[in-house]
Amino acid sequence: MKKYLSFGGGVNSVAMMLMLLDQKDDFEAIFVDHGTDWPETYEYFDMFQGWLKEHGYKPVTVLKPDVEGYGNLYDYFFHHKTVPLFMHRICSDKFKVRVVHKYVEKPCFMMIGFDKGEEKRAKISITKGIENRFPLLENEVNRDGCKKIITDHGLPVPMKSG
Repeated sequence: MKKYLSFGGGVNSVAMMLMLLDQKDDFEAIFVDHGTDWPETYEYFDMFQGWLKEHGYKPVTVLKPDVEGYGNLYDYFFHHKTVPLFMHRICSDKFKVRVVHKYVEKPCFMMIGFDKGEEKRAKISITKGIENRFPLLENEVNRDGCKKIITDHGLPVPMKSG
């Protein structure tokens, strides 16, 4: 089955990707650009794409949402005159999860970057042919371990992406 890596541009997803590259794992990293990440996240993403190319790795695939004709969250919520609420998770669902589900070849594995210490967030599930995997947890890598993986590769540690 094909493996995908959910890439958000933060500490955990960068560390997970580097760890899996070191392990020679075969996967496609995907980043959903909903247009509303921090400017620093986009700057880091561009730098990291350059680093990947420079080191002979495949770039992260960028997916763009199209939700009712809107490619970013700001325009969507402005048009609907609403405010996103964390508890409803419409942002993640419409502008990330559905975009990913439409793109990936199923059945597949989706590697998610929850680290040791975030075990409660990691839910083993198979939804619509996508089985979640948690490589950082499986390798017992915590947040400090993630930062070490990144700095050991000569890269700066990104800010929190969420």
